[in-house]
Amino acid sequence: MKKMILLAAIALLGAPAFSLVANATPQDTPPAKTPPAKAVTVDRLVHDFGTVQESAGTVKTTFYVINNTDEPVMILNVRTTCGCTVPTWTKTPIEPGKKGAIDVVFTTADRAGQQFSKDITIITSNNQTLKVSISGTVE
Repeated sequence: MKKMILLAAIALLGAPAFSLVANATPQDTPPAKTPPAKAVTVDRLVHDFGTVQESAGTVKTTFYVINNTDEPVMILNVRTTCGCTVPTWTKTPIEPGKKGAIDVVFTTADRAGQQFSKDITIITSNNQTLKVSISGTVE
C-alpha cells in the first residue's frame, strides 16, 4: 500500500513538469534563422542598344555586379545564349561593398534588319545565379 501511495505522489508531483514541456509554445523556442536575402545584385537587368548599324561591327555594354555581402565574392562563370554575344568579366574577388564588371560585346555583322534579344547568365561563388539581357535592332 505504501508503494502505491508513493507512486501516486510521484505521479501527481511530476505531472505539472511534463505538461509544461508538452504545452511549449513557439515563443518559447528561439526563432529559426531566415536565409539571407540575395546579397549580390546587378546594376540593371536589361540593356537596350536601340537601333545600331551593321557597319559598327560590334556594340558593347558593361553590367556591374555589386557585392552586398560581408565576404568577397567571385564571378565564376558568365554564359550567353549565342556565340554572337561574348562576355568578359572580373576574375578577381569582389570585396564587400565593391563592384565587378561584366563587359558584353554583341556582333552586328551579317545581322542587318534583325531584332535581337540575348540572355546572359552570371554564376557567383556564393551560389547565386543572376540573369541579365541585351536587346536591340540591327539596321
